[in-house]
This record gives sequence, C-alpha cells and structure tokens, in this order.
Amino acid sequence: QLDVLAAAVDDGGTRVSNAGAVVALVVVACVLVAAGLFYCLAAAVRFVRKKQQLEMARALQVRDQVAAAVEKIQEFQAIFATLPGDAFCALEKLVPHEALRKDLVVYDAIADVAAAKREGLVFVFLSHQWLAFASPDPANVHCTAMQSAVRAVAAAAGVPLASLRVWVDFISIPQRNRSEQRLSIASLPTFASSCDFFV
Repeated sequence: QLDVLAAAVDDGGTRVSNAGAVVALVVVACVLVAAGLFYCLAAAVRFVRKKQQLEMARALQVRDQVAAAVEKIQEFQAIFATLPGDAFCALEKLVPHEALRKDLVVYDAIADVAAAKREGLVFVFLSHQWLAFASPDPANVHCTAMQSAVRAVAAAAGVPLASLRVWVDFISIPQRNRSEQRLSIASLPTFASSCDFFV
C-alpha cells in the first residue's frame, strides 16, 4: 500500500510539474506575442511618420516649383524682341534675328510692354510650324500667310501697320547664341501672354 501511495504522490507531483511548465510556456508565448505586437506597432508608427515626412517634403518641393514657375511667367527671362508691323510686311522672306537686329524694337520687361500698349501699340504673337530643320519657311509659304494675318490684325485693331509689334520665333529669338535662345524659349509663355493677338 505504501508503494501505491508513493506512486500516487509521485504522479501528482509530475502533474503539478507539468502544469507549471504549461503555465510558463503560456506566459513566455504571451510575452513573445506582446513583444511582436509592440514591435509591429512601433514599425507601423515609424512608417506612418516617415510617410508623413516624405509627403511634407514633396509638398514643399511642389510649392517651391510652383512659386518658381509663377515667378518666371511674371517677368521676361530674356528680351522681348519685336518687329514693327510695316517692317514685317515688307520682308521678302523670314530672316534670322541677327540679320534684323537694327530694326527690332526690344522690350526688357512686362511693364515696358504695358506702357507701349498705353501709347496705342498692339502686340501680335505669330506661331507657326517650321517646314524644314535648318529653315523655318524654305518655300516662303508661311511668311506670306503671316503677313496677311498681320494686315488682318491691323484692320481688326483699327491701327496702322506701324503701330503693330510682331513677335515671330525666327526673327525674335536669337539663332546663334544658344544661351540667349534657351532663355527666350523659357519666356515663350510670358511673351505670348503679353500680346494682344495670338495667331
């Protein structure tokens, strides 16, 4: 009987020992799960903060780009070179900027154009597609059509040809100085918006 009693006590001790191990394992598992959840939560918080920082940096970059673009269109980046309407209509063909330099009327700022408009001058921006790589109008097709358009603008505006100031790329943009050419091209939106007529 003592042997049976001893065996029963040993068996109970083993059960208690096994239950303690199970409890310890459950506690360890809970601690590991909690640590994992805490790590995931911390990682998610770091991710959200990093995303917010990147979005803020991007928003600031876009704001600066917009401000720079607005500043660029509020003033010329290059000279605004125009040809009087009568001189333009007297051309036999389109000639480059450099060949007409002495005949060009140049405006340095938007305020100068506004002052010229108050004096009765009318500004015309002529847009056309180049018909050859090296020459904008080799067959003189565009020049004739643009001269007709300039005469029509003068009639519509009720001013003589001499009161028109004509802007056209080949004449108004430097062709040989690439730096000045790039600045003029960057100013195209401002040039166009400064004109009374866009043809």
